[in-house]
Amino acid sequence: RIDLASLNFAPQDWTDAEWQSFFEALDQQQSGLLSLADLRRYFGDVLRLGSAELSGLYKANEGHFSLEVLKNNYEKLLPLCTRDRVQQLIARRPGSFRGIEAPIFKAEDCMNCTILVC
Repeated sequence: RIDLASLNFAPQDWTDAEWQSFFEALDQQQSGLLSLADLRRYFGDVLRLGSAELSGLYKANEGHFSLEVLKNNYEKLLPLCTRDRVQQLIARRPGSFRGIEAPIFKAEDCMNCTILVC
């Protein structure tokens, strides 16, 4: 089992078993679907992403946040970059970049977005 508190973000080269283990660590109810509270617990509380961003992503997937949906949207949940967004509020709260020396935040192909980085 993965210790979520020790992770900054998942490597892009994880095996299917590692992704499954990560997903199971997030899925507090072990229901096979992540709730908004599950997303907020790690991506909000640990990685310090904004609540509006997480809610929007959850709603965009109609509350059906499976392992496959997590994999397909993971890049949108990384603290150091965001891309392909339209009319969204994107926030990185204080502490988002802890432990990263001289972080560089990248926003690519974001149209009419409000981006807040603390």
